[in-house]
Amino acid sequence: MNMTDTSDFWLRLELVLIKSKIRSLREVCKKVGIPYQTVVNQRCEGRYPSIEVAAKIASEVDCSLDWLVFGKGSYEGIVFSGESGR
Repeated sequence: MNMTDTSDFWLRLELVLIKSKIRSLREVCKKVGIPYQTVVNQRCEGRYPSIEVAAKIASEVDCSLDWLVFGKGSYEGIVFSGESGR
């Protein structure tokens, strides 16, 4: 994970939300019991959520934590960051 640029994580999260039945970040935060404003602040400040929060989000939207955090592999046919999807 490139610790200097969090935009890829947030982009992957947006893609997952588009493909999932959960249509908003607010809704996924509510479902996993994390404060929406905390996640919004992290995104605006260019920070990653904790690994625990990322794992809860990945589980809720049925996405691999590796793909969401690191962009490794694929999610429903989406390959990210030049990964081969393997």
